[in-house]
Amino acid sequence: MVLLRGEVSRCQEQVKDAEDKLATEFQLRTRAEMFCTQASCDFNAAANTLHSVRLENVALSRQLALANAAIATHAEFMAQLGLREKNAEADAVAAMRTIRKDRERFKAGMVAYTEQMT
Repeated sequence: MVLLRGEVSRCQEQVKDAEDKLATEFQLRTRAEMFCTQASCDFNAAANTLHSVRLENVALSRQLALANAAIATHAEFMAQLGLREKNAEADAVAAMRTIRKDRERFKAGMVAYTEQMT
């Protein structure tokens, strides 16, 4: 009878240990499920953020392409304006030479006319 009581006590201790281990395992599983759920939520949030960033990147790339095209057009216009400025400057220099020559001729003509009149 004593042996049976000892055996029952030992079995009860084993059952208690098994129950404790089962409770610990349940807690670990619960924590693992919570961790997996949180990790899944974090992953989804990161994926959504990544998607938003990619869309923003595409939009910014389009804006950059438009800005680069505008800059190229502006540079082309500036080059054309530079050429027009050089041509206008050359025309102005030529006009000034012509005016100087005409002035000298006019002065010479006036001197000759004045000499003829006297």
